[in-house]
Amino acid sequence: MTLGAFHIIVKGNKTKYTFNYPDRNGETRNIMPDLTSVEPSLQPISEKIKEGDKVEFDIANGKAYNVRPVGSDWRGPEPDAGKDKMGDFHNPYNFIPTPSRENYVGDLGDGNPRSHHVYHEDCYSGRIRVKMTTVTPLIVPDTAKVDPNIEHKKYDPLLDEKGLPIVPPTSIKGMLRAAFEAVTNSRMGVFAGHDDRLAYRMEAREGLSMVPARIEQDGEGLKVRLMMGTTKGLPTYANKNGAGRWSIPGNLMYAAWIWRHDNNKNTLQIEEIQLPDGSLLRHGDHINARLVKFTKNNIFSYWRVMEISRYGDNSWVKLANINDIISTHWSIGDAPVDIEGYVCITNRNIKNKHDERVFFDAEPDKNEKLKLYDLSKEMKKFWKELIRNYQQTHEKELQERKRTEKNPWDYLGKEPGKTAWSRHVYTPGDLELKDGALCYARFDEAGNKLIGLYPVMISRQLFAQSPKQRLHESLWPATEMSQLSPADRVFGWVGQDGKAKSAYRGNLRVGHVRCLEDCPQKALDTFDDGLPLAILGQPKPQQGRFYMAKNTNGDPVDKGISKEDAGYIDDNWLRGRKVYPHHGHLAWLSGYWDNPMEDRTQTAVEHNGKTYFQEYRQPRASDDNEQRTSQNRSITGWVRPKVAFEFDLWVDNLSKFELGALLWLLSLEENHCHRLGGAKPLGPGSVRLEIDRDQTQLATGQEMKARYQSLTDLDGGLWPKAADKENVIDGAIEAYKRAITSASTNDKEFEKVSYIAAFLRAAKGYDNKLPVHYPRARWGDRLEKISPNPNGESFKWFVENEKRDKLSLPDIREDAGLPILPPPPPPKEKR
Repeated sequence: MTLGAFHIIVKGNKTKYTFNYPDRNGETRNIMPDLTSVEPSLQPISEKIKEGDKVEFDIANGKAYNVRPVGSDWRGPEPDAGKDKMGDFHNPYNFIPTPSRENYVGDLGDGNPRSHHVYHEDCYSGRIRVKMTTVTPLIVPDTAKVDPNIEHKKYDPLLDEKGLPIVPPTSIKGMLRAAFEAVTNSRMGVFAGHDDRLAYRMEAREGLSMVPARIEQDGEGLKVRLMMGTTKGLPTYANKNGAGRWSIPGNLMYAAWIWRHDNNKNTLQIEEIQLPDGSLLRHGDHINARLVKFTKNNIFSYWRVMEISRYGDNSWVKLANINDIISTHWSIGDAPVDIEGYVCITNRNIKNKHDERVFFDAEPDKNEKLKLYDLSKEMKKFWKELIRNYQQTHEKELQERKRTEKNPWDYLGKEPGKTAWSRHVYTPGDLELKDGALCYARFDEAGNKLIGLYPVMISRQLFAQSPKQRLHESLWPATEMSQLSPADRVFGWVGQDGKAKSAYRGNLRVGHVRCLEDCPQKALDTFDDGLPLAILGQPKPQQGRFYMAKNTNGDPVDKGISKEDAGYIDDNWLRGRKVYPHHGHLAWLSGYWDNPMEDRTQTAVEHNGKTYFQEYRQPRASDDNEQRTSQNRSITGWVRPKVAFEFDLWVDNLSKFELGALLWLLSLEENHCHRLGGAKPLGPGSVRLEIDRDQTQLATGQEMKARYQSLTDLDGGLWPKAADKENVIDGAIEAYKRAITSASTNDKEFEKVSYIAAFLRAAKGYDNKLPVHYPRARWGDRLEKISPNPNGESFKWFVENEKRDKLSLPDIREDAGLPILPPPPPPKEKR
């Protein structure tokens, strides 16, 4: 415990806080506080502590931690009040549950669609006139004009010859189909590319379960040969008090270390090793090496390559001096050993990495049974699936680097955390295990079975099952006509798996979408230099805590469980259909969308006890320049809020249920919106839909037949009278609601059915009016009002979440928000 006086230092527009305290010699010292480790009763520090006030704190790593009032104990963060405790923000996406539909019958079930050659007597056809009004800005980009080879893409709005905004009918149809699928719990219209298993990063301690290995041709097949160095035996696993731990016999690492990377932490420089024949050392090279054993910090031992030569060449290159290494490690004193081995270079894929590895086997002819294993079809498949996952995850960045770099060895560009890519990420040939390939073998906890091969020591691990396997089969896309669900029958269907021999046109067509404004200036905001939008997060379905549920009703997986248990395994199911809830809180923020070119991202707006920031714009960099990179996009215009459009929906042969579902979607209560266009996670794209009943004309096939046959009763044309029309619309909606509640096994109130309740929450937004943005951790010296980080770095929230409570994405129906996470807990006092 240390006692110090609080001081405020103001330099320019920056405010800093410091404590003065006497050290052991009585001299006054100055120390900065860690603002994330301040007693709740002293927050915010700028208001609760005054110049010269005395406080207590602990000191570690040159900072003041656990800042608290004099004479009190450190109380830590406020205790969790339970699931009803309000968080700091809402995630921009959530999910609508997809319960099994295997027991659905009638109109809600699967079945052959109706033919188009006739008006069916009990089905409805006609026109539905719809008015669409923008609630937040609408972004409909003209993608055809953008050069795909430009790093930062800037989009113009899609305009007609008069300069008025165009909304393609296909965009309207896509928006309506997604909503229709959700509120009828139809089969997935699109679910391609989800047959492969996803991967998650294994815990660092799992790396001790890995044994270096080399793939070798042996007779007619490939074998896995373990390269165990001088270590005797496989890794062992012990579980004590519920905590499992791997260990290596004798704590002696299997592979030898070979210095490879510059010690400067801010570079990714490779120290090229030139052999006597003039060639450079490369991955997979067959070499001779002279090794010395060292112990690091009395924790583990390893072999260090001191000299190296090409295999069979007696010319040696000296790489290290013992005295240079003993300064931090100490030699055990064993005599140097000469070995034959293979160089394994995976690049500087971990921050501060300085060594690569040499795989070797000091006793290649001893205990062949322990060291040689068949390369099974299952292991080949596992490897290919894993490497494909790595490469697909980085596919976009790979394409960008291939466009700008000529030498694949230059793919070691900077990544978050100043790390490089492992070679298997950008090497297409690594998809297949071939003779000479180097990898790591992993055994089960009993040490009896080889369960997988991995490209690096701390690798990604494949989940047990694929996303498709964790979606109930009744929701898979239809593969034949008899499987068409309501959305397939209304909006059309084409088989996705290549097996379908036919398609269905559907029974709904969207007519021309007309902007009702008379001049572009009333409909559009334009930005000549381009408005840089905030970075949109890439889908990360491997985040099981956000994408998985513990049942088909969409209940999130429990917090605090492991990555594996929260992922794609038995008993877990996909959360459902991804949606971007309406940012309903923005209706209370006057001027939020005004002057978007002005960077207000770091300026807090207070309203009703909550803090909001300008979330849709990319913050300027520290040098006050706009950030226009390959990660974000710019737009030169958007459709303003309160701009009206009009279009017709032409329907043919809809059942009363299908018509009712469509009409209900077009008649949502006030403040409920659909989502359309680009950048929806940032707030744009909320629109209101309303039926113009006066211009809506609907009739059954029987009514149309009667009118065609009549020569006298044509005053109303082919359509019902106005009074009947109201009954048709309201009656169809009621028929739809009855069918939904009848099929529900748990809830018999329409608005409480799981997928209906979730859809309505997404359409209205959250009642607690918390801000909506991607997860972010505290950064800089920010303590309470955490503004958007100019560097993005939303990944840090997920990193901290794994270290802390391991939170899951809340159920959209009960979502009270997520917390903004602080950095890691302070270290223990070192004084």
